Amino acid sequence: MSQRPSKKATIAVGVVLRGQEVLIAQRQTIESGQGSGLLHWVFPGGTIEDNESEEEAMQREVLEETGYTVDIVQHIDTREHPQFPVVMSYFLCKLHSNEMLTMKTKEIRETRWVPIRELKEYFTSNLNPAVMAVLESTL
Repeated sequence: MSQRPSKKATIAVGVVLRGQEVLIAQRQTIESGQGSGLLHWVFPGGTIEDNESEEEAMQREVLEETGYTVDIVQHIDTREHPQFPVVMSYFLCKLHSNEMLTMKTKEIRETRWVPIRELKEYFTSNLNPAVMAVLESTL
């Protein structure tokens, strides 16, 4: 289980790969952070609930937000987000199955598979350099 480096809320997210594409989710409500950071398109994930590990929270949230079940490949990084008051824990994932189940949240407007090279066109907040390094290593 991953360590939480701070008392801030920890958000566990899945960086889900399918070939040369990564799964992202469009939020219903845009959240503003410091500087020009906006949360509009995000990696699927969310807050850890009581008695839940980061890994369990990430898998639950990815399923709720996208309808996909995922398997963890590796923990990429944990960091305090430079633009939002949260700790982010990133997990590289692959699809458990191509079957998409029903999304169980109203927080997400849509999901989209985007080419890794186009990811920066969707994100206006600071992308984690460790996440980008892992993604770029798959190209």
